[in-house]
Amino acid sequence: MSQRLLPKKDGGRVAAVEVLVNTARIADLIRDGETDKITEAIEDGEFHQMQSFSQHLVQLVLADLVEEEIAANAASNRHDFEIAVQQALKRRRADEKAAAEAEKEAEEEAVTEEEPEAMNGNGAGLRVASTEQ
Repeated sequence: MSQRLLPKKDGGRVAAVEVLVNTARIADLIRDGETDKITEAIEDGEFHQMQSFSQHLVQLVLADLVEEEIAANAASNRHDFEIAVQQALKRRRADEKAAAEAEKEAEEEAVTEEEPEAMNGNGAGLRVASTEQ
């Protein structure tokens, strides 16, 4: 585990953390001298609860805890970080749009389900009982 403390927007500090778990893949990369591939392995290691420093910086920016410029300055690779933030923001907007559309469709379905009873031709939801025997 590695961490860097960054200033929070509202004062104080927050830790940006990189977590590496010694999996078989990580061990192989170290043994084979392919240390340049470790960051990619960390980013792919979500199952093992691994995260790269850059991934956590993006999360902190999206959570509105750290200013994007501060996080970009702290990133190991500023360009890759900025691209990751842009992609994450696009995904967030798309998810929010999809959620809003799903909510709107659900509301429309609820109104449509209520209408047949309300529009039975006998007034607003009134039913006329038959007097014939």
